[in-house]
Amino acid sequence: MNARGMWALAIVGALLIGFTVFWLSPESGEREFGRAVEAVKLVRGYRYSSVTAPRPTRHTEAHGEMSCSQAAFHQLIHVVDQDLKPSDFVEETLRLNTGTFQRAGDGTWSRRTLSEGWEKPEQLCTKLSSGVDIQFFPDVSRMQKNGIFERGESKEVNGVPCRVWKVQVTEYGSGLENRTVCLGVKDHLPYEVTSDYDGSRTTFSDFNAAIEIPEMTSIAASDDGSRANNP
Repeated sequence: MNARGMWALAIVGALLIGFTVFWLSPESGEREFGRAVEAVKLVRGYRYSSVTAPRPTRHTEAHGEMSCSQAAFHQLIHVVDQDLKPSDFVEETLRLNTGTFQRAGDGTWSRRTLSEGWEKPEQLCTKLSSGVDIQFFPDVSRMQKNGIFERGESKEVNGVPCRVWKVQVTEYGSGLENRTVCLGVKDHLPYEVTSDYDGSRTTFSDFNAAIEIPEMTSIAASDDGSRANNP
């Protein structure tokens, strides 16, 4: 092989190495969030915990879980808002394919009569598995398509190693929203999301764990009773 051929091989080899490093490197936020979109398609359940403080007079704490195997989304929200009456209240709801149920102060459950633009859990799970953003979960697809990314530090969230990404997105026409998203180093799933839009911090855990929502048993009994009394 002459010198020209050796140089050609060297150039091709360098290009291949550069291409491989480019695609395997986590430096690109768009590429890393593309991996997150694919990882989210495999999520069939999770738990979340959130604290939100959009203004000085309002503070919200919430936690809940999604179980696609049970087709259920359960959440408990504690709201303190000086502009509301009552200013301090707790709301616990469970969303099923048959409707949304709310727990009363005496522990019993009843169907919500409020008009809601809600989606069934099976619809949420179908969207999730298709890579479509849903309520109650980070909109990783929108961030991947429209975000401006800056790589941050590595840390752990609930014992899981993750990489922080600073993300700027347009908050539905109202200006730029600054977020941080910590994506799992191994599975690329979102374990923490913060936002300056509503002063929130939300953590996610137990992805695809065997999540069981025990409240479903008492709800089924309450719903059967209410139907019997109101045929």
